[in-house]
Amino acid sequence: MPVFQQYVTKISVITVTYNSANTLEDTLKSVKSQNYNDVEHIIMDGGSSDETLKILDSYKDSLAIVVSEPDDGIYDAFNKALARVSGDVVAILNSDDVFYDDKVLALVGETFNKTECDVVYGDAVMVKQDDLDSIVRFWKSSKFILGSFKDGWHPPHPSFFVRKSVYDDFGNFDTSIPVAADFELMLRFLEIGKIKTEYIPSVLTRMRV
Repeated sequence: MPVFQQYVTKISVITVTYNSANTLEDTLKSVKSQNYNDVEHIIMDGGSSDETLKILDSYKDSLAIVVSEPDDGIYDAFNKALARVSGDVVAILNSDDVFYDDKVLALVGETFNKTECDVVYGDAVMVKQDDLDSIVRFWKSSKFILGSFKDGWHPPHPSFFVRKSVYDDFGNFDTSIPVAADFELMLRFLEIGKIKTEYIPSVLTRMRV
């Protein structure tokens, strides 16, 4: 089981793209606007044919890594990005999602540094495609209790922040699972790995429906 490690400095944000031109700029602006000094934004593109790469090029000064090549699906792309991470903590922000406000990563980093935890997670809201302020659903999470996954409980994956050492110890996404590998990964970390978690009762991410 991982043990409490050094002070968190760098947070790596992974964004996977594929023909994401309609929503990507909101995601890029959200990461760039964070009130946190040490952020690494990694883009793993699946070989987009729309304006995605042009948009990424216009934000190149705020992006640490941009790779565009074919992949075997979103979980394969996540894993390829994880191999390039240099941060202490990993966040995954999809190319149609945004952080709730510009203080999210500062709050997450502070929470890691105040607690002996391996994972920090919070709440999320689902919003309309064309209006990030129009909430369709509120995903209220809660403190993790061992055994909760068998009852259908799990945190919202876009509000799930993990120490890189946890991936190193327990593995990345299982690409043999075509749809719910994010659910399996969280189950493996929390239920099987029994890593230390900290719940922030605040909305951390806006997810487009």
